[in-house]
Amino acid sequence: MIGTLSALLVAAAFDQQPWLDDFRQLTAAMSAHYANLDWAVEHRRMDLPKLRGSTEERLRAAKSDQEARAALQRFVDVFADGHLEIEWPKSASTDGSASPPGSLCARLGYKRPLSPGIDFSQLPAYTSLGGDPFPHGLLHLKRAFDLGVLRIAVFSEHASR
Repeated sequence: MIGTLSALLVAAAFDQQPWLDDFRQLTAAMSAHYANLDWAVEHRRMDLPKLRGSTEERLRAAKSDQEARAALQRFVDVFADGHLEIEWPKSASTDGSASPPGSLCARLGYKRPLSPGIDFSQLPAYTSLGGDPFPHGLLHLKRAFDLGVLRIAVFSEHASR
């Protein structure tokens, strides 16, 4: 009896509304920024209103964060697009493993846009070929070939450098 009461209290305490709000934010962002949305409709013949409705039904029926998360993940998985994903936060309690000592990008010195980025000139195998307007050079790799490196500070149609 106590176990049943506990399960009912947990289910009653779960609030689906934040998940529904997140889903609406996700679909609004996809409508504005997801480049493959038209392709999914035209070429894969996806019924987006039906998919949206079924996802909202799953979210309303969810009794836990795990069920709501699964509903959102299913929505994204239906697109079968490696460019579309939800980056779920990771906690030490869920995966049980310690985090690595920084990401590969962080270890290579990559910084967010508008920051200097990876400084290849620090590598002994790098030869600079110039600096303005775009720093460039050659990275001499093993197996007798070179890799051309061109630094584009900001890759955007709204920025000139």
